[in-house]
Amino acid sequence: TRSSAKRRSRHDSTDALRFGLCARARRQRVRAVRSPDPNDRCPRAGARVSTRRPLLRWRAHPRARFYNVQLFRLRGAKATKVLSVFPRATRFRVPAKRIAPGGRYVWRVWPYLATGYPDRPLGLSYFDVRRRPATR
Repeated sequence: TRSSAKRRSRHDSTDALRFGLCARARRQRVRAVRSPDPNDRCPRAGARVSTRRPLLRWRAHPRARFYNVQLFRLRGAKATKVLSVFPRATRFRVPAKRIAPGGRYVWRVWPYLATGYPDRPLGLSYFDVRRRPATR
């Protein structure tokens, strides 16, 4: 049906470009920012994380039954989906096997409501994973 096709289209990697994920994340100057509000998106946009298991956290939607968290790896102008999960909580720890050192990742959260997914994601952010130091 038309509505299920509309919902499915939000879950493919090509729509990452439609929301400007790549362009926005490439233009931003990367710097670590500490989140003042524990319910705000974490890690903050442009944060440099040293772990391969970052904890993603976002503000709750009052009518959400669950969330769809999507994680994309950016390489130039290309965004590749590396993870899509459906937690009920407002936090999710990314498995280490999904993250590569030295990569830039964009993530977004879609709340699932009684009427389906809304037109826009609840949150959108990006972070960089530090490279491992060279060993001698």
